[in-house]
Amino acid sequence: MSCCGHNADAMDSETDPMLPVSVSPTPTAYCTSPTFKECMCHSLLSVLLFMGVAGALFYFGQETMAIAIASSWLIVPWLSLVFMLCMPQSFQLWALQRPFNPITKLFLYPVEFKESLGCGYTVGANQVVPPTLALRMSCGQNFCAAGELWLSSFRDVKKALLEPQARWYQLGEHPLAQRNLPDPRTRCMFLLALSNKGAGGTGEWDAYRSCFESSIFTKELEGRQADATSDKLFDQLARDYKAMPHGVGEEFFTALDKGILGFCIKYLNYVMFGIDPLDEVAQNAFIAMYGSGIPLTGYLSPFGDFISFDSKISAVSDVYLNKSPVFQAFKQNPAHNNMTKDELACLCVSIMRIAGVQGTFTMITALTGGYKMPLYPDAKSGPLDLVPIWDKLNLDNTSEILLYIMEGTRLGAPVSVSHRVATEDFTCDVHNSRVTFPKGTKIAIPLNLASIDPEQWGSDVYDFNMHRKGLAENWMAFNSVGDSTNGRVCPGKDLAVKTAIRVLQLLGRVRRN
Repeated sequence: MSCCGHNADAMDSETDPMLPVSVSPTPTAYCTSPTFKECMCHSLLSVLLFMGVAGALFYFGQETMAIAIASSWLIVPWLSLVFMLCMPQSFQLWALQRPFNPITKLFLYPVEFKESLGCGYTVGANQVVPPTLALRMSCGQNFCAAGELWLSSFRDVKKALLEPQARWYQLGEHPLAQRNLPDPRTRCMFLLALSNKGAGGTGEWDAYRSCFESSIFTKELEGRQADATSDKLFDQLARDYKAMPHGVGEEFFTALDKGILGFCIKYLNYVMFGIDPLDEVAQNAFIAMYGSGIPLTGYLSPFGDFISFDSKISAVSDVYLNKSPVFQAFKQNPAHNNMTKDELACLCVSIMRIAGVQGTFTMITALTGGYKMPLYPDAKSGPLDLVPIWDKLNLDNTSEILLYIMEGTRLGAPVSVSHRVATEDFTCDVHNSRVTFPKGTKIAIPLNLASIDPEQWGSDVYDFNMHRKGLAENWMAFNSVGDSTNGRVCPGKDLAVKTAIRVLQLLGRVRRN
Protein backbone atom coordinates (compact mmCIF):
# COMPACT_ATOMS: atom_id res chain seq x y z
CA MET A 1 0.00 0.00 0.00
CA SER A 2 1.28 3.44 -0.92
CA CYS A 3 0.93 6.23 1.59
CA CYS A 4 2.14 9.38 -0.11
CA GLY A 5 0.42 12.00 -2.19
CA HIS A 6 2.61 11.59 -5.26
CA ASN A 7 0.95 8.23 -5.95
CA ALA A 8 -2.57 9.59 -5.74
CA ASP A 9 -3.08 9.60 -9.50
CA ALA A 10 -2.87 5.82 -9.57
CA MET A 11 -5.58 5.30 -6.97
CA ASP A 12 -9.01 6.87 -6.89
CA SER A 13 -12.53 6.16 -5.67
CA GLU A 14 -13.37 4.15 -8.78
CA THR A 15 -10.56 1.65 -8.20
CA ASP A 16 -10.61 1.55 -4.41
CA PRO A 17 -13.96 0.78 -2.76
CA MET A 18 -12.57 1.84 0.64
CA LEU A 19 -12.32 5.46 -0.48
CA PRO A 20 -15.42 7.65 0.02
CA VAL A 21 -17.07 8.60 -3.27
CA SER A 22 -16.94 12.32 -2.52
CA VAL A 23 -13.45 13.42 -1.59
CA SER A 24 -12.14 16.96 -1.95
CA PRO A 25 -8.70 18.32 -1.08
CA THR A 26 -8.55 19.70 2.43
CA PRO A 27 -7.63 23.38 2.46
CA THR A 28 -4.79 24.45 4.68
CA ALA A 29 -4.29 28.08 5.58
CA TYR A 30 -3.40 30.73 3.04
CA CYS A 31 0.38 31.11 3.40
CA THR A 32 2.58 33.68 1.67
CA SER A 33 5.96 32.03 2.31
CA PRO A 34 7.75 30.86 -0.85
CA THR A 35 8.25 27.12 -1.14
CA PHE A 36 11.29 25.29 -2.44
CA LYS A 37 9.64 24.86 -5.84
CA GLU A 38 8.81 28.56 -6.06
CA CYS A 39 12.40 29.42 -5.20
CA MET A 40 13.67 27.10 -7.92
CA CYS A 41 11.20 28.52 -10.45
CA HIS A 42 12.28 32.08 -9.71
CA SER A 43 15.93 31.04 -9.92
CA LEU A 44 15.28 29.50 -13.33
CA LEU A 45 13.38 32.56 -14.49
CA SER A 46 16.22 34.81 -13.36
CA VAL A 47 18.70 32.68 -15.32
CA LEU A 48 16.49 32.82 -18.43
CA LEU A 49 16.07 36.57 -18.05
CA PHE A 50 19.80 37.23 -17.76
CA MET A 51 20.63 34.86 -20.59
CA GLY A 52 17.84 36.25 -22.77
CA VAL A 53 19.09 39.79 -22.37
CA ALA A 54 22.67 38.66 -22.96
CA GLY A 55 21.63 36.74 -26.05
CA ALA A 56 19.85 39.75 -27.47
CA LEU A 57 22.86 41.99 -26.89
CA PHE A 58 25.14 39.41 -28.47
CA TYR A 59 22.83 39.20 -31.49
CA PHE A 60 23.09 42.95 -32.01
CA GLY A 61 26.85 42.92 -31.79
CA GLN A 62 27.30 43.98 -28.16
CA GLU A 63 29.52 41.04 -27.21
CA THR A 64 31.26 42.72 -24.28
CA MET A 65 27.99 43.88 -22.73
CA ALA A 66 26.44 40.46 -23.36
CA ILE A 67 29.24 38.69 -21.50
CA ALA A 68 28.94 41.18 -18.63
CA ILE A 69 25.18 40.65 -18.35
CA ALA A 70 25.49 36.86 -18.51
CA SER A 71 28.26 36.85 -15.90
CA SER A 72 26.33 39.18 -13.60
CA TRP A 73 23.88 36.36 -12.82
CA LEU A 74 26.63 34.96 -10.59
CA ILE A 75 25.71 37.69 -8.13
CA VAL A 76 22.59 35.70 -7.19
CA PRO A 77 24.33 32.92 -5.18
CA TRP A 78 26.63 35.54 -3.62
CA LEU A 79 23.62 37.54 -2.47
CA SER A 80 22.18 34.35 -0.96
CA LEU A 81 25.36 33.91 1.07
CA VAL A 82 25.26 37.54 2.18
CA PHE A 83 21.66 37.24 3.36
CA MET A 84 22.32 33.91 5.10
CA LEU A 85 25.59 34.75 6.82
CA CYS A 86 25.67 38.51 7.31
CA MET A 87 22.13 39.78 7.79
CA PRO A 88 19.65 36.86 8.11
CA GLN A 89 17.34 38.44 10.70
CA SER A 90 17.20 41.86 9.03
CA PHE A 91 16.59 40.32 5.62
CA GLN A 92 13.83 38.06 6.90
CA LEU A 93 12.15 40.97 8.67
CA TRP A 94 12.14 42.84 5.35
CA ALA A 95 11.09 39.80 3.30
CA LEU A 96 8.22 38.65 5.53
CA GLN A 97 6.62 42.07 5.10
CA ARG A 98 6.97 41.77 1.29
CA PRO A 99 6.17 38.13 0.47
CA PHE A 100 5.46 38.77 -3.22
CA ASN A 101 8.59 40.75 -3.95
CA PRO A 102 10.83 38.88 -6.45
CA ILE A 103 13.78 39.24 -4.07
CA THR A 104 11.74 37.48 -1.36
CA LYS A 105 10.71 34.73 -3.76
CA LEU A 106 14.31 34.20 -4.78
CA PHE A 107 16.21 34.47 -1.50
CA LEU A 108 13.92 33.82 1.49
CA TYR A 109 13.74 30.06 1.12
CA PRO A 110 17.55 29.49 1.19
CA VAL A 111 17.80 31.59 4.36
CA GLU A 112 14.82 29.78 5.89
CA PHE A 113 16.28 26.36 5.07
CA LYS A 114 19.73 27.17 6.44
CA GLU A 115 18.36 28.44 9.77
CA SER A 116 15.80 25.64 10.13
CA LEU A 117 18.58 23.06 10.39
CA GLY A 118 19.59 24.04 13.91
CA CYS A 119 17.56 26.86 15.41
CA GLY A 120 15.19 24.56 17.33
CA TYR A 121 17.96 22.73 19.21
CA THR A 122 17.41 22.30 22.95
CA VAL A 123 18.63 18.98 24.39
CA GLY A 124 21.24 16.73 22.80
CA ALA A 125 24.79 15.48 22.82
CA ASN A 126 26.18 19.00 23.26
CA GLN A 127 25.39 21.48 26.01
CA VAL A 128 24.91 24.80 24.22
CA VAL A 129 22.84 27.93 24.56
CA PRO A 130 19.62 27.31 22.55
CA PRO A 131 20.03 29.25 19.28
CA THR A 132 16.60 30.86 19.58
CA LEU A 133 17.38 32.01 23.12
CA ALA A 134 20.54 33.67 21.79
CA LEU A 135 18.40 35.42 19.16
CA ARG A 136 15.91 36.58 21.78
CA MET A 137 18.68 37.89 23.99
CA SER A 138 20.07 39.96 21.09
CA CYS A 139 16.86 40.92 19.24
CA GLY A 140 14.13 41.02 21.88
CA GLN A 141 10.99 38.95 22.49
CA ASN A 142 9.92 39.13 18.83
CA PHE A 143 12.32 38.31 16.00
CA CYS A 144 12.50 36.65 12.60
CA ALA A 145 14.21 33.30 12.02
CA ALA A 146 13.80 30.24 9.76
CA GLY A 147 11.32 32.10 7.57
CA GLU A 148 8.94 32.75 10.46
CA LEU A 149 8.06 35.53 12.87
CA TRP A 150 8.79 34.35 16.41
CA LEU A 151 6.51 35.78 19.11
CA SER A 152 8.29 34.25 22.08
CA SER A 153 6.75 35.73 25.21
CA PHE A 154 4.80 33.44 27.52
CA ARG A 155 1.76 35.64 26.97
CA ASP A 156 1.85 35.31 23.16
CA VAL A 157 2.52 31.57 23.19
CA LYS A 158 -0.23 30.94 25.73
CA LYS A 159 -2.67 32.87 23.55
CA ALA A 160 -1.66 30.81 20.51
CA LEU A 161 -2.11 27.52 22.39
CA LEU A 162 -5.61 28.41 23.57
CA GLU A 163 -7.07 29.88 20.37
CA PRO A 164 -7.91 28.18 17.04
CA GLN A 165 -4.89 27.92 14.74
CA ALA A 166 -4.52 28.22 11.00
CA ARG A 167 -1.87 25.80 9.74
CA TRP A 168 0.41 25.22 6.76
CA TYR A 169 2.79 22.46 5.61
CA GLN A 170 5.26 23.12 8.39
CA LEU A 171 6.82 21.14 11.24
CA GLY A 172 7.83 23.75 13.77
CA GLU A 173 10.73 25.55 12.13
CA HIS A 174 10.96 23.09 9.21
CA PRO A 175 9.06 23.43 5.91
CA LEU A 176 7.52 20.13 4.84
CA ALA A 177 7.55 18.31 1.51
CA GLN A 178 3.87 18.08 0.64
CA ARG A 179 4.35 15.15 -1.74
CA ASN A 180 5.41 12.79 1.07
CA LEU A 181 2.79 13.65 3.68
CA PRO A 182 0.10 11.08 4.52
CA ASP A 183 -2.19 11.74 1.59
CA PRO A 184 -2.74 8.33 0.00
CA ARG A 185 -5.59 9.37 -2.27
CA THR A 186 -6.78 12.90 -2.97
CA ARG A 187 -7.11 14.49 0.46
CA CYS A 188 -4.61 15.46 3.12
CA MET A 189 -5.15 14.10 6.61
CA PHE A 190 -1.81 15.20 8.07
CA LEU A 191 -3.03 16.74 11.32
CA LEU A 192 -0.18 19.23 11.77
CA ALA A 193 -1.07 20.89 8.44
CA LEU A 194 -4.84 21.20 8.98
CA SER A 195 -6.47 24.31 10.44
CA ASN A 196 -8.98 24.53 13.27
CA LYS A 197 -12.56 25.42 12.39
CA GLY A 198 -12.33 28.81 14.04
CA ALA A 199 -9.26 29.70 11.96
CA GLY A 200 -10.46 28.85 8.47
CA GLY A 201 -10.55 25.07 8.75
CA THR A 202 -13.49 23.12 7.35
CA GLY A 203 -13.74 20.41 10.02
CA GLU A 204 -11.35 17.84 8.57
CA TRP A 205 -8.84 18.31 11.40
CA ASP A 206 -11.57 17.65 13.97
CA ALA A 207 -12.80 14.56 12.11
CA TYR A 208 -9.40 12.95 11.52
CA ARG A 209 -8.11 13.71 15.01
CA SER A 210 -11.26 12.22 16.53
CA CYS A 211 -10.82 9.11 14.40
CA PHE A 212 -7.22 8.71 15.53
CA GLU A 213 -7.98 9.21 19.21
CA SER A 214 -11.09 7.03 19.35
CA SER A 215 -9.36 4.21 17.46
CA ILE A 216 -6.05 4.19 19.34
CA PHE A 217 -6.61 5.50 22.87
CA THR A 218 -9.05 2.88 24.12
CA LYS A 219 -9.57 0.77 27.22
CA GLU A 220 -7.57 -1.96 25.48
CA LEU A 221 -4.57 0.39 25.38
CA GLU A 222 -4.88 0.97 29.11
CA GLY A 223 -5.02 -2.77 29.65
CA ARG A 224 -1.90 -3.40 27.59
CA GLN A 225 0.01 -0.82 29.64
CA ALA A 226 -0.32 -3.02 32.71
CA ASP A 227 -0.22 -6.55 31.26
CA ALA A 228 2.49 -9.22 31.35
CA THR A 229 3.92 -8.29 27.94
CA SER A 230 4.55 -4.70 29.04
CA ASP A 231 6.08 -5.95 32.28
CA LYS A 232 8.55 -8.06 30.27
CA LEU A 233 9.53 -5.04 28.18
CA PHE A 234 10.24 -3.00 31.30
CA ASP A 235 12.20 -5.90 32.82
CA GLN A 236 14.32 -6.07 29.66
CA LEU A 237 14.89 -2.32 29.83
CA ALA A 238 16.24 -2.70 33.37
CA ARG A 239 18.59 -5.50 32.26
CA ASP A 240 19.81 -3.34 29.37
CA TYR A 241 20.51 -0.46 31.74
CA LYS A 242 22.59 -2.72 33.97
CA ALA A 243 24.50 -4.27 31.08
CA MET A 244 25.06 -1.28 28.78
CA PRO A 245 27.02 1.96 29.27
CA HIS A 246 24.47 4.69 29.97
CA GLY A 247 26.29 8.01 29.97
CA VAL A 248 25.66 10.81 27.49
CA GLY A 249 25.84 9.39 23.96
CA GLU A 250 26.57 5.85 25.16
CA GLU A 251 25.11 2.56 23.97
CA PHE A 252 22.01 2.46 26.15
CA PHE A 253 20.83 5.67 24.46
CA THR A 254 22.10 4.98 20.92
CA ALA A 255 21.36 1.31 20.18
CA LEU A 256 18.46 0.79 17.78
CA ASP A 257 17.01 -2.55 18.87
CA LYS A 258 17.65 -2.37 22.61
CA GLY A 259 18.22 0.22 25.29
CA ILE A 260 15.82 3.14 25.51
CA LEU A 261 15.13 3.52 21.77
CA GLY A 262 14.49 -0.18 21.27
CA PHE A 263 12.19 -0.08 24.29
CA CYS A 264 10.24 2.95 23.00
CA ILE A 265 9.75 1.35 19.58
CA LYS A 266 8.54 -1.98 20.96
CA TYR A 267 6.55 -0.64 23.90
CA LEU A 268 4.67 2.15 22.12
CA ASN A 269 3.79 -0.04 19.15
CA TYR A 270 2.58 -2.72 21.53
CA VAL A 271 0.41 -0.62 23.83
CA MET A 272 -0.97 1.59 21.04
CA PHE A 273 -1.47 -1.00 18.29
CA GLY A 274 -1.11 -4.37 19.97
CA ILE A 275 1.86 -5.45 17.81
CA ASP A 276 3.75 -8.41 19.31
CA PRO A 277 7.23 -7.25 20.47
CA LEU A 278 8.58 -10.69 19.46
CA ASP A 279 7.37 -10.40 15.86
CA GLU A 280 10.71 -9.98 14.06
CA VAL A 281 9.20 -8.91 10.73
CA ALA A 282 7.19 -6.16 12.41
CA GLN A 283 10.08 -5.00 14.58
CA ASN A 284 12.44 -4.86 11.61
CA ALA A 285 9.95 -2.65 9.77
CA PHE A 286 9.64 -0.42 12.85
CA ILE A 287 13.40 -0.09 13.31
CA ALA A 288 13.88 0.78 9.64
CA MET A 289 11.32 3.59 9.93
CA TYR A 290 11.64 4.77 13.53
CA GLY A 291 15.17 3.73 14.50
CA SER A 292 17.08 6.47 12.69
CA GLY A 293 16.50 10.08 11.83
CA ILE A 294 17.06 9.50 8.12
CA PRO A 295 13.44 8.58 7.19
CA LEU A 296 12.31 11.77 8.92
CA THR A 297 14.05 13.76 6.18
CA GLY A 298 11.55 12.36 3.70
CA TYR A 299 8.90 14.56 5.28
CA LEU A 300 11.08 17.69 5.26
CA SER A 301 11.67 20.10 2.39
CA PRO A 302 13.79 20.19 0.30
CA PHE A 303 14.99 16.64 1.04
CA GLY A 304 11.54 15.16 0.56
CA ASP A 305 11.21 16.92 -2.78
CA PHE A 306 13.91 14.59 -4.11
CA ILE A 307 13.67 11.44 -2.01
CA SER A 308 10.92 9.29 -0.58
CA PHE A 309 10.82 6.53 2.00
CA ASP A 310 7.50 5.23 0.72
CA SER A 311 8.65 1.60 0.87
CA LYS A 312 9.50 1.93 4.59
CA ILE A 313 6.24 3.76 5.27
CA SER A 314 4.27 1.11 3.39
CA ALA A 315 6.00 -1.70 5.27
CA VAL A 316 4.96 -0.24 8.63
CA SER A 317 1.45 0.53 7.37
CA ASP A 318 1.08 -3.09 6.26
CA VAL A 319 2.11 -4.26 9.74
CA TYR A 320 -0.56 -2.07 11.30
CA LEU A 321 -3.23 -3.12 8.81
CA ASN A 322 -2.52 -6.86 8.95
CA LYS A 323 -1.31 -7.46 12.49
CA SER A 324 -2.92 -4.86 14.73
CA PRO A 325 -6.18 -5.64 16.58
CA VAL A 326 -6.84 -1.91 16.51
CA PHE A 327 -7.14 -1.95 12.73
CA GLN A 328 -8.93 -5.28 12.66
CA ALA A 329 -11.69 -3.69 14.75
CA PHE A 330 -11.73 -0.44 12.74
CA LYS A 331 -14.97 0.73 11.14
CA GLN A 332 -15.49 3.73 8.89
CA ASN A 333 -17.58 6.46 10.46
CA PRO A 334 -19.29 9.40 8.71
CA ALA A 335 -18.53 11.48 11.81
CA HIS A 336 -14.84 10.96 11.00
CA ASN A 337 -15.28 12.16 7.42
CA ASN A 338 -15.30 8.48 6.38
CA MET A 339 -11.61 8.18 7.09
CA THR A 340 -10.49 4.81 5.76
CA LYS A 341 -8.43 2.15 7.43
CA ASP A 342 -5.43 2.67 5.15
CA GLU A 343 -5.62 6.45 5.60
CA LEU A 344 -5.49 5.99 9.36
CA ALA A 345 -2.52 3.64 9.00
CA CYS A 346 -0.61 6.21 6.93
CA LEU A 347 -1.44 8.92 9.46
CA CYS A 348 -0.23 6.71 12.32
CA VAL A 349 3.12 6.12 10.63
CA SER A 350 3.72 9.87 10.29
CA ILE A 351 2.63 10.52 13.89
CA MET A 352 4.86 7.80 15.29
CA ARG A 353 7.86 8.84 13.15
CA ILE A 354 7.61 12.59 13.77
CA ALA A 355 6.28 12.71 17.33
CA GLY A 356 5.35 9.41 19.00
CA VAL A 357 8.63 7.52 19.16
CA GLN A 358 10.85 10.55 18.62
CA GLY A 359 9.23 12.73 21.30
CA THR A 360 8.98 10.03 23.95
CA PHE A 361 12.55 8.89 23.34
CA THR A 362 13.91 12.45 23.50
CA MET A 363 12.05 13.27 26.71
CA ILE A 364 13.07 10.10 28.57
CA THR A 365 16.66 10.29 27.31
CA ALA A 366 17.04 13.86 28.62
CA LEU A 367 15.41 13.02 31.96
CA THR A 368 17.68 10.00 32.50
CA GLY A 369 20.96 11.69 31.56
CA GLY A 370 21.39 10.51 27.96
CA TYR A 371 21.22 14.06 26.61
CA LYS A 372 22.77 17.21 27.97
CA MET A 373 20.43 19.97 29.05
CA PRO A 374 20.64 23.43 27.47
CA LEU A 375 23.26 25.87 28.70
CA TYR A 376 21.74 28.97 30.25
CA PRO A 377 24.32 31.74 30.83
CA ASP A 378 22.18 33.42 33.50
CA ALA A 379 21.51 30.27 35.52
CA LYS A 380 22.41 30.94 39.14
CA SER A 381 23.20 27.29 39.84
CA GLY A 382 25.46 26.80 36.80
CA PRO A 383 25.12 24.15 34.07
CA LEU A 384 22.23 21.79 34.77
CA ASP A 385 22.73 18.05 35.30
CA LEU A 386 19.44 16.25 35.97
CA VAL A 387 20.89 12.90 37.09
CA PRO A 388 21.84 13.96 40.66
CA ILE A 389 18.33 15.39 41.08
CA TRP A 390 16.77 12.17 39.78
CA ASP A 391 18.88 10.16 42.22
CA LYS A 392 17.32 12.06 45.15
CA LEU A 393 13.66 11.69 44.14
CA ASN A 394 11.22 9.67 46.21
CA LEU A 395 10.59 6.96 43.64
CA ASP A 396 7.41 5.85 45.38
CA ASN A 397 5.90 9.33 45.01
CA THR A 398 4.53 9.64 41.47
CA SER A 399 3.47 13.24 42.09
CA GLU A 400 7.06 14.17 42.87
CA ILE A 401 8.30 12.37 39.76
CA LEU A 402 5.70 14.20 37.67
CA LEU A 403 6.96 17.53 38.97
CA TYR A 404 10.50 16.44 38.04
CA ILE A 405 9.28 15.68 34.51
CA MET A 406 7.49 19.02 34.25
CA GLU A 407 10.46 21.09 35.39
CA GLY A 408 12.93 19.03 33.38
CA THR A 409 10.94 19.50 30.17
CA ARG A 410 10.35 23.17 30.97
CA LEU A 411 14.10 23.73 30.87
CA GLY A 412 14.80 21.17 28.14
CA ALA A 413 11.79 21.02 25.83
CA PRO A 414 11.66 17.75 23.82
CA VAL A 415 9.55 19.64 21.24
CA SER A 416 10.75 23.21 21.03
CA VAL A 417 8.43 24.92 18.56
CA SER A 418 5.10 24.65 16.78
CA HIS A 419 3.62 27.02 14.21
CA ARG A 420 0.53 28.87 13.02
CA VAL A 421 -0.34 31.16 10.12
CA ALA A 422 -1.73 34.69 10.41
CA THR A 423 -5.33 34.88 9.18
CA GLU A 424 -5.24 38.66 8.82
CA ASP A 425 -2.78 41.55 8.66
CA PHE A 426 -1.33 42.39 12.07
CA THR A 427 1.17 44.72 13.72
CA CYS A 428 3.69 44.00 16.48
CA ASP A 429 7.00 45.25 17.87
CA VAL A 430 10.14 43.84 16.26
CA HIS A 431 13.62 45.29 16.82
CA ASN A 432 12.12 48.23 18.74
CA SER A 433 9.87 49.25 15.83
CA ARG A 434 6.18 48.77 15.03
CA VAL A 435 6.01 46.43 12.05
CA THR A 436 3.00 45.28 10.03
CA PHE A 437 2.93 41.78 8.55
CA PRO A 438 0.44 40.51 5.96
CA LYS A 439 -2.12 37.76 6.18
CA GLY A 440 -0.43 34.43 5.49
CA THR A 441 2.72 35.11 7.51
CA LYS A 442 4.11 32.02 9.23
CA ILE A 443 4.37 32.54 12.99
CA ALA A 444 6.46 30.29 15.24
CA ILE A 445 5.03 29.14 18.57
CA PRO A 446 8.24 28.61 20.59
CA LEU A 447 7.24 26.41 23.52
CA ASN A 448 10.81 26.35 24.81
CA LEU A 449 11.16 30.15 24.91
CA ALA A 450 7.78 30.70 26.57
CA SER A 451 8.84 28.17 29.20
CA ILE A 452 11.89 30.28 30.09
CA ASP A 453 10.33 33.74 29.91
CA PRO A 454 11.56 35.67 32.98
CA GLU A 455 8.39 37.79 32.99
CA GLN A 456 6.38 34.65 33.72
CA TRP A 457 8.78 32.46 35.70
CA GLY A 458 10.76 35.00 37.72
CA SER A 459 14.43 35.70 38.33
CA ASP A 460 15.28 32.00 38.82
CA VAL A 461 13.78 31.08 35.44
CA TYR A 462 16.94 29.23 34.31
CA ASP A 463 17.36 27.21 37.51
CA PHE A 464 15.76 23.87 38.32
CA ASN A 465 12.96 24.21 40.87
CA MET A 466 10.26 21.62 40.55
CA HIS A 467 8.25 23.24 43.33
CA ARG A 468 8.03 26.62 41.62
CA LYS A 469 4.67 28.38 41.66
CA GLY A 470 2.43 27.78 38.67
CA LEU A 471 4.50 24.97 37.15
CA ALA A 472 1.68 22.47 36.59
CA GLU A 473 -0.84 25.12 35.50
CA ASN A 474 1.53 26.61 32.89
CA TRP A 475 3.42 23.54 31.65
CA MET A 476 3.68 23.70 27.84
CA ALA A 477 5.76 20.65 26.89
CA PHE A 478 2.82 18.91 25.19
CA ASN A 479 1.44 21.86 23.22
CA SER A 480 -1.01 22.98 25.89
CA VAL A 481 -1.05 25.31 28.89
CA GLY A 482 -1.32 22.87 31.76
CA ASP A 483 -4.63 21.12 31.12
CA SER A 484 -6.00 24.00 29.03
CA THR A 485 -5.91 23.56 25.27
CA ASN A 486 -7.43 24.58 21.94
CA GLY A 487 -7.69 20.87 21.16
CA ARG A 488 -4.21 20.55 19.68
CA VAL A 489 -2.62 19.11 22.83
CA CYS A 490 -0.45 16.08 22.02
CA PRO A 491 -2.90 13.12 21.92
CA GLY A 492 -0.27 10.87 23.49
CA LYS A 493 0.48 13.16 26.43
CA ASP A 494 -0.97 10.85 29.08
CA LEU A 495 0.73 7.76 27.64
CA ALA A 496 4.11 9.50 27.32
CA VAL A 497 4.00 10.86 30.86
CA LYS A 498 2.96 7.53 32.39
CA THR A 499 5.72 5.78 30.45
CA ALA A 500 8.32 8.31 31.61
CA ILE A 501 7.22 7.97 35.25
CA ARG A 502 7.51 4.20 35.14
CA VAL A 503 10.93 4.33 33.43
CA LEU A 504 12.25 6.85 35.97
CA GLN A 505 11.02 4.67 38.84
CA LEU A 506 12.42 1.47 37.36
CA LEU A 507 15.84 2.76 36.33
CA GLY A 508 16.08 4.88 39.47
CA ARG A 509 15.78 1.75 41.59
CA VAL A 510 18.36 -0.02 39.42
CA ARG A 511 20.77 2.86 40.06
CA ARG A 512 20.23 2.72 43.81
CA ASN A 513 20.72 -1.03 43.97
